[in-house]
Amino acid sequence: MQEQRVKSTATVVDLKPPPAENELVERMQGKNGSVKRVKSPITAAPYTVAALQMATNSFSQENIVGEGSLGRVYRAEFSNGKIMAIKKIDNAALSLQEEDNFLEAVSNMSRLRHPNIVPLAGYCAEHGQRLLVFDYIGNGSLHDMLHFADDRREMLTWNARVRVALGTARALEYLHEVCLPSVVHRNFKSANILLDEELNPHLSDSGLAALTPNTERQIMAIKKIDNAALSLQEEDNFLEAVSNMSRLRHPNIVPLAGYCAEHGQRLLVFDYIGNGSLHDMLHFADDRREMLTWNARVRVALGTARALEYLHEVCLPSVVHRNFKSANILLDEELNPHLSDCGLAALTPNTERQVSSTQMVGSFGYSAPEFTLSGIYTVKSDVYSFGVVMLELLTGRKPLDSSRVRTEQSLVRWATPQLHDIDALAKMVDPALNGMYPAKSLSRFADIIALCVQPEPEFRPPMSEVVQALVRLMQRASVVKRRSSDESGFVFKTPDHEATDMSY
Repeated sequence: MQEQRVKSTATVVDLKPPPAENELVERMQGKNGSVKRVKSPITAAPYTVAALQMATNSFSQENIVGEGSLGRVYRAEFSNGKIMAIKKIDNAALSLQEEDNFLEAVSNMSRLRHPNIVPLAGYCAEHGQRLLVFDYIGNGSLHDMLHFADDRREMLTWNARVRVALGTARALEYLHEVCLPSVVHRNFKSANILLDEELNPHLSDSGLAALTPNTERQIMAIKKIDNAALSLQEEDNFLEAVSNMSRLRHPNIVPLAGYCAEHGQRLLVFDYIGNGSLHDMLHFADDRREMLTWNARVRVALGTARALEYLHEVCLPSVVHRNFKSANILLDEELNPHLSDCGLAALTPNTERQVSSTQMVGSFGYSAPEFTLSGIYTVKSDVYSFGVVMLELLTGRKPLDSSRVRTEQSLVRWATPQLHDIDALAKMVDPALNGMYPAKSLSRFADIIALCVQPEPEFRPPMSEVVQALVRLMQRASVVKRRSSDESGFVFKTPDHEATDMSY
């Protein structure tokens, strides 16, 4: 049998932290004559957990200004009026070895000094907590200014953009060619380029890769196709399907990295997205569900909407997913969504293609009415399924839940009549959000859902319109976020548990 493979071009880069100057080697007079390396003193200031808790209002959700693979970033205001950014390291992201090396990494990071790099100002390592204190750059990231802040985007003139490129290039030049050994950033992106009031760029997360697992192994996900699920025709066309799937390239779609077709076996190799599915985080992971803030949920909806827009309106011929559900939305460490199983239903030459209702297409609770009744599945059926996932994000409920009273078992039937009732809508919101959401953003989110889950497919919007609606929602949310806390537009629970609208 001939073995055919598509090799991934991804490589793992080894990060070598900057050297500790004047490193001393001291031989311990112990049982094993071990050698202890004493690093030069840390130049960053030590903080206590209590001090950082007070400055961040006990790490409240209101103070969150960002999230990353190692943890959340909080805005901190100290008693002297100084404003800093606190990165709270998620202990689950650190192995024992990396936790032991935390102070060494802090020592290395504290010596990074460049006008275009966010400096490490302090750290905390007590009571099992690991926190980093950085200078606060208050004008947001290049990513947000380019993609979500239309009202401020015009500030980025051509000369300003060139200055941003030059400043970040100088930061990387410093890390690569001045630091000895070189520092590889490993997470360089526009979201990690912070802009000050004069639009000078400041590269964040420099040196943080030293805290991430260092391994030469590449972790992938293998999907073993059940031969019983393939007809003879589909088995013969496996390589054609692989060819089509391998050309799907979008940041919110899990890419096909390789395949195997030998000894009667059919296997697909995908990039591994290690933070689990949206379904599991919403319905089975109570300890991690609070990570899904309102803004995070809107970002998940927007990312998956962009993935469907790409499949429906960019790919030629169109690709109908046919199995869109929260279990097929995988989340990375920064909660970015990645849609899986794209192309597994085959690249459809005709979006009006009719399929048998006996085929393994769709999932209970997500299937559009026209598919359930007649077996017809089109791009508009995907739009319906997307609306169901948005309902999951809004309510935290499963699409079908037999444990609930009969009138609430079907999420769509229960929720749809209430989407335009403001009082009822507030009661539908996922309790895990603890009332922390912009009231007007919630209403607009519900409006999009209502359009997507309409029973008549011809009235459902194309995904490009859904994307634009979610982009506008994100833009308004970013404006609200910049307002002072007393005008933040959040809904807070009053003592009598009635929702108070504080939106503008």
